[in-house]
Amino acid sequence: MLFVLVSVFAALTYSRFLLFAGIIITRYLARELSFVGVDNTETDRPLLNVAIMFLLAMFVAYHIPKATNLKLQTEIGYPKKALTYLQSVSLDGPMMNDFSWGGYLLWNMPQSRVFIDLRADGFEERGVFRNYMDTVKMVRPQQVLDKYRI
Repeated sequence: MLFVLVSVFAALTYSRFLLFAGIIITRYLARELSFVGVDNTETDRPLLNVAIMFLLAMFVAYHIPKATNLKLQTEIGYPKKALTYLQSVSLDGPMMNDFSWGGYLLWNMPQSRVFIDLRADGFEERGVFRNYMDTVKMVRPQQVLDKYRI
């Protein structure tokens, strides 16, 4: 029960722990609700189960995007030309970037030092996210840029 409480607390605190909570809570619920799934061979329909599983597998396989489609989405939704430019010049220090593009920049330029990316939990604890928002809202952009030597 302690694991369940800790996992629920962690999941409510950070969304990254939802998978962890799902694993812990599912095991607990399976044990507690074991009386529901009593085997009854008279009403079991294994062919129907196989057909449903096959249909679900086909649905999942059909909806997985193709590599060309993913590449096209990446080229449309992310700054491909800016990335090409950044790769052609050498940056000495950290760069200011859009919140949603930090992971893309790190993925394509692992040596780069981005200001922020979608892992906002760690940035929020250290005050970086607040500084980023101040810069975006033009509250005190020069102070933030000077603080991080951007």
